[in-house]
Amino acid sequence: CSWCFSSFNVMSSSSSTQTNVAKTNEDTNETKTNDAVCLKWDKANLKDYDTFIFDCDGVVWLSSSPIDGAKEVLNGLAALKKRVLYLSNNSTKDIQMYRNKFQKLFALNVDSQQIFTSASAASVYLSVVIP
Repeated sequence: CSWCFSSFNVMSSSSSTQTNVAKTNEDTNETKTNDAVCLKWDKANLKDYDTFIFDCDGVVWLSSSPIDGAKEVLNGLAALKKRVLYLSNNSTKDIQMYRNKFQKLFALNVDSQQIFTSASAASVYLSVVIP
């Protein structure tokens, strides 16, 4: 979500002012601010983590547009040599299509080993179950 990326603050050494965005749970009509949804991050937090995992559709991008702040965060993590994995439950796209989308939207070269789709997970599972 865009407020998570804005609070991630990868490249800045100082804490940023965070916009307080509200999100309403449609089932309960309960409203939570980003403070209740996301951790507050600054560059100091990054030393404690080697690997970051992001969902693609609706988190990193929405349709053919990147989520606000995603490009800066993903490129910042790459610059810091962090391991970043990308997940998707969309079985209609192959891994190369995702690699192309990362290049187009973020100018980011993502290795195929960083992308896990529901189709690739099913393939691996079947290769184990049916050798």
